[in-house]
Amino acid sequence: KYVPDLIIKPVRLLGGCVLPLAMLVIGGNLASMNLGKVRRSMVWAVVTKIIIFPLIALAAIWFFKPNFLVSFVIMIEAAMPSAVNLSILSRYFKAPEEIISQGVFYSHVFCVFTVPVFLLVLAKIMGMS
Repeated sequence: KYVPDLIIKPVRLLGGCVLPLAMLVIGGNLASMNLGKVRRSMVWAVVTKIIIFPLIALAAIWFFKPNFLVSFVIMIEAAMPSAVNLSILSRYFKAPEEIISQGVFYSHVFCVFTVPVFLLVLAKIMGMS
């Protein structure tokens, strides 16, 4: 209402490009990495991100007992996989991008299974089921 259309329209167009650009970045990273060569450091990074962080969040929720909405947001933030922009940052900072790309890929694959489990545990803790 207070922002002119001159600003809103380009922002909407840019927002519409985010998902296709993210898919291009993920596809490019998948094409350039070797999924068969898994390093121990990458395994620990994925386990930490998709299991240990959500367990810490569950412990904090159980201890502090916030309301359900706050608990849900905390759990979603803790259980979600690594961000796609990590691979872009690894290229910029000359970090080992193959390990990071593998971590992003495997964390997304395994979160399909771990996120529902942690949300179910959260519902049990909050007395929702």
